[in-house]
Parts: sequence; structure tokens; C-alpha cells
Amino acid sequence: MNDVKIIFKDIGSLLIIVGCVILVACVVPIAFQEGEGIKYLGLTGGLFLGIGVPLRVICQNKRELNFKHAMSIAALGWLFISLIGSVPFLFLSEGYEDSLVMTGDARDGILVGVNASYDDARTASLCQITDTIGDHLVVGQVYDASDNLYRIYRSYVLFDTSRLPQDVTITSAVLRLWGSQDQSTRDFTICIQGDLEGEFPHVPLEEADYFYLQYEEVARDRFNTSSIQLSGYNNISLTGNEMGRISTGGWTILCLRSS
Repeated sequence: MNDVKIIFKDIGSLLIIVGCVILVACVVPIAFQEGEGIKYLGLTGGLFLGIGVPLRVICQNKRELNFKHAMSIAALGWLFISLIGSVPFLFLSEGYEDSLVMTGDARDGILVGVNASYDDARTASLCQITDTIGDHLVVGQVYDASDNLYRIYRSYVLFDTSRLPQDVTITSAVLRLWGSQDQSTRDFTICIQGDLEGEFPHVPLEEADYFYLQYEEVARDRFNTSSIQLSGYNNISLTGNEMGRISTGGWTILCLRSS
């Protein structure tokens, strides 16, 4: 019985060490705001500690470790680590294959409607300014008193989703927008639109892509500037029907505009 305690006491110590290392690794998904990574790494680390600590406490023994004990600890230690490390995968759905991170395209851009009339600037079929070479996106509306003109900014993000198989099942999707500046004096909602038929917007952007009525709502009333996070990512999760706007085998292009 003492031999068993010696072996399992040191296995408990080994599991505690592995659990602590895994919890330290949680810093990476926390920094990148990856909820799934935090959940499964946290679960794995918790399991190692939840088993290791009781073994270490219950199997206290003052006998010296010998070669037989060391070999048993090495063999059983690898077995325990493999078994416990595999537990989180049981919680993954059967249809899970992989996750894919896609970044915006260099042809992301801004279209600006300009007019002395707010309604005409908002509902114009063509924009007056096209910016596809900048390194940022702008959403919102501005009244320039010096020129007596309204400027309405709409941004377009392009994702090359051609890598997705035609028969893929998309179970979750998150649009992540980096918050750089908030110059608004009044909070507003950012609407996300898309064209299921894939006709608009064009690649590269054209003036006619500005007209918002040619798009369907993807995520309305989902993100308000009152909760914008600056110098960090703002995550907008797409739900069931909204994920149907993701094109397989082509481009997924979303329009971001003020409500």
C-alpha cells in the first residue's frame, strides 16, 4: 500500500505541474479574446489540478523513492496526462472539423455620400468619394458647416472565403473589428449588411456599391458605439440566418453603415 502511495503522490505532483503550465498558456487565448480556447484550456488545466492536488494530499508518504517507483511513475504519468488531456475533445461537436481565421482584404474601402441634403446623401445611388487605399475604415455621418454639406461614411470589408468547401456546415462566425478612434458626439448603431446573391458590392469597390437598399440586413441593432472598445477587438457574433450570408467558394463582402 505504501508503494502505491509513493507512486500516486508523485503522479499528483506531475499533474499539478502540467495543470499550472496549461493555465499559464491561457494567457494567449485571453489576449486574443478567443472564448473557445479559454474554455477548453481552462477545463484541461482544471482537470489536471482537480486530480493532482487530491492525489498529492491523500498519498502523503515519507518513504524514499526507488527505481521501481520511478519507472511506474513515468509509465502511469504519461497515461494519466494522455487520458486527462483528451477529455476536452469529448465536448467538441461531432461535426467540428476546423476553425478558420480570415482577415480583411487590401481592397477593403470606404464610400462617402456627399450632399447639401441629408436625405439625398443617405439614399444616393452613387457615392461621391471612394477610398480603397487607406489603412482604416470609417462608419458614421458628419455635417460640415463650412461647406454646408453632409458626408455619410460607409465601409466595406472583403473576405476571400473561397477556401470554404461548397458543402461546408458553418456552426459559428464572428466579425472582429479593431476599435481605433471614436469621434462621435452621439452614439449610434452600426448595421451590417450583405448581398446574398453576391452582385454587390464589387471587387474592387465601385460608386454604385454605396446604395444601401440593394443589401439585406445581416446583423441589425447588434453593435452600438456606446460599447465600442478602443485599442482592442469588438466581436460581433453572427447567428443562424446571418451565417447564410457567408459565401462558400467566393467572396464574402459586408457593408458597415450607421443606422
